[in-house]
Amino acid sequence: MQSNRNRRERRIARLRREARIRSILLVLVSILITSAVVLSITAHKTDADRMDVPTYKYYTSVAVHSGDTLWSIAQEYMSSEYNDSYDYIDEVRSINHLSGNQVIPGQYLLVPYYSTEYKP
Repeated sequence: MQSNRNRRERRIARLRREARIRSILLVLVSILITSAVVLSITAHKTDADRMDVPTYKYYTSVAVHSGDTLWSIAQEYMSSEYNDSYDYIDEVRSINHLSGNQVIPGQYLLVPYYSTEYKP
């Protein structure tokens, strides 16, 4: 009789643990799904907001100073229209017919930039 009672209590304890684990998993999955939906909506809204404002591509001449690199110039002039610094630097190199990444102080580079201001 005592052993049946112990077995029953252990079974009940095991079922409660399993129910608790299922509840925790359900909460975690709910949090994960909610987070994914919120991030998706936020990303979509950001893209839509960016598309509502037209941007115009322009070029400006930049004097290279001592210590300047293509990377530092990219950090100053690159905007979100570019995927990454590599794309921007590739374009700067192409526009200026540079075969490498070296720039010389006193040199002038034509660099692209974007603006929401229309300049006829």
